[in-house]
Amino acid sequence: MQASELLRRYKNQELDFTEINLAQANLNNAKLKQINLTQANLRHCDLSNADLSDACLQQADLTNGTVHNTNLV
Repeated sequence: MQASELLRRYKNQELDFTEINLAQANLNNAKLKQINLTQANLRHCDLSNADLSDACLQQADLTNGTVHNTNLV
């Protein structure tokens, strides 16, 4: 899935993106509070400066991802 599609669906209040493939997606500065990214493929994904507060990242693959200044509280 492209980052733009994820952001569009999230904006429409969809929160469950279990097992989504976002490899190499640019989600820099994205506001994704309470999103469910369980078992998501986030390899090489840019999540810098993103807000993932209260997100579920259980078993998500963040290998080589960028998480500088990302809110993961």
